[in-house]
Amino acid sequence: MLRKGQILAIALLVVSVITVFPNLAFAQTNFESVDCPPGTHERAQSGGGIVCIDDTTGQVVNPEDYFSYQLGGETGTYIAIGIVVLFIIIAIAAAAARSGKEKPGERRGFVDSVKKEVLRLQDHKCNVCNRLLDVVDYDHKDGDSSNNDISNCQALCPNCHAKKSRKAQMGLDDE
Repeated sequence: MLRKGQILAIALLVVSVITVFPNLAFAQTNFESVDCPPGTHERAQSGGGIVCIDDTTGQVVNPEDYFSYQLGGETGTYIAIGIVVLFIIIAIAAAAARSGKEKPGERRGFVDSVKKEVLRLQDHKCNVCNRLLDVVDYDHKDGDSSNNDISNCQALCPNCHAKKSRKAQMGLDDE
């Protein structure tokens, strides 16, 4: 099943293709009833038939080849920019879809193996008051919740953990 980010990327791709390349789907193949592209006008040929003439250069423009003709001009620049913007949008949508599971700033705890090792190293005692731990709060020593290294982990009793947290909130760190 498609995820929300994938659906968004597909929708943006379809809208961009329709917006940037409208003449691809509607190129005229019958020169008896020519629908000249923007920036051109119709002119009757002496041998019969109607052709499109570029307003700027005066060159004959075949509506079937209009897209490739315009790639060399100012329109080509806009198309190139449109394609780059499209790829950026798709990349952003893909990144958003991947990161949807983990929200920025979301607190992550220590893995179980780190917790067990810290408890063993501290002899199942609080790292501050040395009381035997019935209930364990695991604390990031440096306050950085993204640093889940074993050297940054300490097991505390709920009372010592609450005191440390209040001191940190008030800016009274004694470290």
